[in-house]
Amino acid sequence: MKRRRQAAVAVVLLLGLALVLRREPAPGPTGGWIAKAGLVPQFESVDGVRLRYVRAGTGPAVVLLHGFASSIFTWRDVLPELARGHDVVAVDLPNSGGSAIRPDLPPAAYPRLVMGLMDRLGLGRASLVGNSLGGGIAVLVAAQHPEHVDRLVLIDSVGYNLAAKERPWVLRAAGVPPVIETDSQRLQQIVRNLLSNAFKFTRQGGVTFEIGIASSGWTPGHAQLDAVDEAISFAVTDTGIGIQPERLERIFDAFQQADEFTRREFGGTGLGLSISHELALLLGGDVTVQSNPGRGSIFTLYLPLLRVAGGAAESLESPRQAV
Repeated sequence: MKRRRQAAVAVVLLLGLALVLRREPAPGPTGGWIAKAGLVPQFESVDGVRLRYVRAGTGPAVVLLHGFASSIFTWRDVLPELARGHDVVAVDLPNSGGSAIRPDLPPAAYPRLVMGLMDRLGLGRASLVGNSLGGGIAVLVAAQHPEHVDRLVLIDSVGYNLAAKERPWVLRAAGVPPVIETDSQRLQQIVRNLLSNAFKFTRQGGVTFEIGIASSGWTPGHAQLDAVDEAISFAVTDTGIGIQPERLERIFDAFQQADEFTRREFGGTGLGLSISHELALLLGGDVTVQSNPGRGSIFTLYLPLLRVAGGAAESLESPRQAV
């Protein structure tokens, strides 16, 4: 029986966030800055739940969803700038800020409320920007209603209150379909392995996870990737210890690590990359690596895509995917 299911691309991003175990910054006060920014709090009732939001600007629609135990205060610094070229809506989720206190309301109901608010405000399509819990809600909205989502951007709370160059963890997702069809368990395992490696070997600097569309970059002669016009790429970049050039050709072999010192210093069996590479082949894809010793590495997973109706995307099926 095939274990293929429709999986939101951004679910992988969310799983990657779970690897970083740090608290969010304190939400801060929610009142005075709204007036100073020239904004007027507004309210809408969706399914009997009163939601507070602020709206500013004109242009393509952007909906901002804050994190756990926070509020629209999260976006106080970015909202005015975004509003210069976008129609920006920042909403207080239930039990937060100025929205209704509904402890009986499960978080699973939040995506429905977000879609309901978008409908009330006449937002047929919008880019969703989610921080922490807001990212999870954005993922579910994109998975359930891809026709209403232009772009999905997830921002981890770790280092969010730091200058961009000082943040240890960065996520980017640009121009990708909100939904792909693939074996979600294998895809998640590959990305978890790559992220785990990046965090393990990075003690200074940071880790960046980017999802994009690629037309090249995989191993030359790859039959399934060469047969399509484009692929979806998952790139994990770190500023860690890097890999010596003589080790790169064998990095995906089983039980391979940089050297004995690395094994003692960082632990591990050396199986993670080998397993990830084999799983990528099962999905009809490829994993590549670029590295500079002492400066870091880039591991990229490529999966083939076929465009289908509705703007979603479907992966090419590999005969080896049936299990």
